[in-house]
Amino acid sequence: MRSIVGNEFLLSDGTGEIIVDAGPRWYHQINLSQGERVTVVGEYDDYDFDAFRITRQNGEVIVIRNGPGRPPWAGGRGRGR
Repeated sequence: MRSIVGNEFLLSDGTGEIIVDAGPRWYHQINLSQGERVTVVGEYDDYDFDAFRITRQNGEVIVIRNGPGRPPWAGGRGRGR
């Protein structure tokens, strides 16, 4: 993983790169480090990849959201949480 900005980062799999969006920082902070190896489950949405779950190399799972559809942070701060 490279170039982390907020909860978005550039993920490279050796064949290409994609921007991964892990939701807004005001909802949660994912605290990944540049160079960290992760596995991301989610869906491609327009220009980036919306993360549902991020698994660190040590097996720790960061749950972003349960799956496709309206994210829990839709509607702004203070809603859905």
